[in-house]
Amino acid sequence: MTPYYSDEAVTIYHGDCREILPTLTFDAVVTDPPYEIGYEGNRWDKTGIAFDPSLWSLCLGSGHLLAFGSPRTHHRLMVAIEDAGFDIRDVICWLYASGMPKGANLKPAYEPVIVARPSDSTAVLQIEASRVPTTDRFGGGKAGTSGFAQGYTKGDGWAAGSDEGRWPANVITDAAINGSEEWGRYFYCPKPSRQERRDNPHPTVKPVDLLSYLVGLVAAPGSTVVDPFMGSGTTLRAAKDLGRRAVGIEIEERYCEAAVARLAQGVLTL
Repeated sequence: MTPYYSDEAVTIYHGDCREILPTLTFDAVVTDPPYEIGYEGNRWDKTGIAFDPSLWSLCLGSGHLLAFGSPRTHHRLMVAIEDAGFDIRDVICWLYASGMPKGANLKPAYEPVIVARPSDSTAVLQIEASRVPTTDRFGGGKAGTSGFAQGYTKGDGWAAGSDEGRWPANVITDAAINGSEEWGRYFYCPKPSRQERRDNPHPTVKPVDLLSYLVGLVAAPGSTVVDPFMGSGTTLRAAKDLGRRAVGIEIEERYCEAAVARLAQGVLTL
């Protein structure tokens, strides 16, 4: 199939990911699939594709899969991914303070990100590259003498943190939550800014900083990341900025156009 767009780092295909994925070779999958809740009346968010194990079986490669989900429906997404041949390794919780309640429902304040790996894979997360910077002063004596501390921080004894920082956690917060001392121990990323939303036609855009962190967590330098539900190309934008190769697939051409425009902006400073 002829790409919709291609440069030295990124390739975009316009079409159905179920037809294109079998033709690709990749090392990791990072994607924001339909939540299957009919968001804002969009038909693409109510087809059931995200709950189809046969789709996720096409994502079986050598490395990890990260998939965003809705608090209401991620259990079904997780089962589909597991039934496709993945092991569920974790769920990252992206907490934020800026959600707005709808009707009589609870105020939304988090989105889950499923962390999975093919059952026969031995791929590891990029822990060292994903440590959270800190200036905390760590206690507990010489490194390795405490089961809790071993491997959690770098350095010996009572050193005031390290350049490498804290071990990445399965919680990501936004700036509003991150203001406290305890929550400041986690990586933080706010929801997309007004500017980021204004320049992007997609209704469920994710922040580039968040996708940069997630891509870096599962994709080593030189590897290839695929996003079968590319949308406006945030995963590709993040991968290109990190120096990874990326392949995106999108069934709606207007979002392919938006992704190409974003990629043409050059490498962003992270």
